[in-house]
Amino acid sequence: MARFEDYGDSLPATAAVGTMGYMAPELTTMGTSTRTDVYAFGAFMLEVTCGRRPLDPKIPAETRHLIKWVCDCWRRDSIVDAIDTGLGGDYSEEETEMVLKLGLLCTNVVAESRPTMEQVIQYINQNLPLPSFSPDSPGIGVPTPVLLESLFNSRSSLAPSTSPPSPHNSMFVTHTITYGDGR
Repeated sequence: MARFEDYGDSLPATAAVGTMGYMAPELTTMGTSTRTDVYAFGAFMLEVTCGRRPLDPKIPAETRHLIKWVCDCWRRDSIVDAIDTGLGGDYSEEETEMVLKLGLLCTNVVAESRPTMEQVIQYINQNLPLPSFSPDSPGIGVPTPVLLESLFNSRSSLAPSTSPPSPHNSMFVTHTITYGDGR
């Protein structure tokens, strides 16, 4: 879901390009990994199950971020409200609830708390029960754009590009890491 610009073998990649909502928060600082892929897969699972994009600027702010909205539904004990009405009720509520919770687990902002893809497959095939967690567990239901916004306002050199906004909710982020001895 994201790619790094390749400037040859001798120069490090400093730019991440991807679609907001699918990009793991650590992608710009740590690079791609299987954990960032799990995050994107979790966002995709939520998108398919809920029938909407992970980030939709056309809908009200309180429901704009899919990950946060699904978590808010769960917090109200109505996670099934997040299920796409286009499915017409033709699904197993128990399995669909598990998929929504698995999507939230995969999009945990703490990379080390995300399952591996092997575990995700075991959860989907019901060979392994989902771990016990709640909508209030650390890292659950936090939308990536909020984290990026806080990084933009920090002392980091992370900053959005000056390009005009994309109609596809894409983002180009550059991040320069400076090594030094301090003062």
